Amino acid sequence: NDQAETVLLRLLRGSGAKGLGGIYPVLEGKVARPFLNLTRAEVEAELSRRKLGFRLDSSNRDVRFLRNKVRAELLPLLFILCRGQQISLYQLLHRLSRASRPRFHE
Repeated sequence: NDQAETVLLRLLRGSGAKGLGGIYPVLEGKVARPFLNLTRAEVEAELSRRKLGFRLDSSNRDVRFLRNKVRAELLPLLFILCRGQQISLYQLLHRLSRASRPRFHE
């Protein structure tokens, strides 16, 4: 979900191809974000399966921050407008981010 939010935010801000690449999963040759392409539900399911807890930052609910507003208001609206195709919207934003990255950042 972070990738979808990031790509959408950068699209709204008028970013070029590099910015639309979103959050890069590999940074300086090291795997930096192994769960980047998982949805929140998938991460929570894996944590549950492994009987691990997680922490929720209360500031993530504060819609005064643009990312939170996108998460809480814009993405749900887009899902409604896309006739509930949440996965398709995430896939579209993910494909856009991958297509915008130089090949050596895969």
